[in-house]
Amino acid sequence: MSANYKSEESTHGETVYKVTGLPDPPSSADIRDYRTVRLEALRRDPSAFTSTYEREAAFDEETWRGRLTGSGKATFVARARRSDSLPSAIRVDGADEAEGKEAVGCMTVIAAHNLGTGQIPGGVAPERDYFVFGMWVHPGHRRRGVGKMVLKDGLAWIVKDAAARLGQEAAVRVWVAVTAANFGAKKIYEEVGFIKVPTVEKEEAGEIWMSLCIERGCHVVA
Repeated sequence: MSANYKSEESTHGETVYKVTGLPDPPSSADIRDYRTVRLEALRRDPSAFTSTYEREAAFDEETWRGRLTGSGKATFVARARRSDSLPSAIRVDGADEAEGKEAVGCMTVIAAHNLGTGQIPGGVAPERDYFVFGMWVHPGHRRRGVGKMVLKDGLAWIVKDAAARLGQEAAVRVWVAVTAANFGAKKIYEEVGFIKVPTVEKEEAGEIWMSLCIERGCHVVA
């Protein structure tokens, strides 16, 4: 995670949301935070992911640490200040307890060159493009702009990383696979500028690919 990374806060009613980019290397609290949110996502919405709760619940701390460590990738966690008037979200044991914060979402962005060739669909430029993985927001905090907030921060990180690797004028494409029936996720991506890629190779039944082009080192999200 870049030292220049900075996130803004967003308010919905009496709840304040903030997205945090987890540092590299992560602390034990960072790992617990991400692990808790990720497992809750797999437990609540298994059809939205290719992995399973049972598989990842068995991971040890070093496996989780490996997910959050290394260049060319970044993981983001959305947090909300606690409010008794809202449905309870995920309480992260030992993390931000004093500040009364709860983790309510997560997402990872990763450069295509970090992935194996079997994981990259046709049309991707391995040395230039990026992927979005594992986007999820707790049901009690959806339709409040949290998903778009996480995505905007991820795209901002991609702009900076691409500029550092390829130069300020570099054009890159960001890819994401979405479950066809997940209309809420598709709407968020479309609002940011992603479009469906109907001819992408290795498209699986019930899943679509979407992509977004970032040019000249910047991308403005409405």
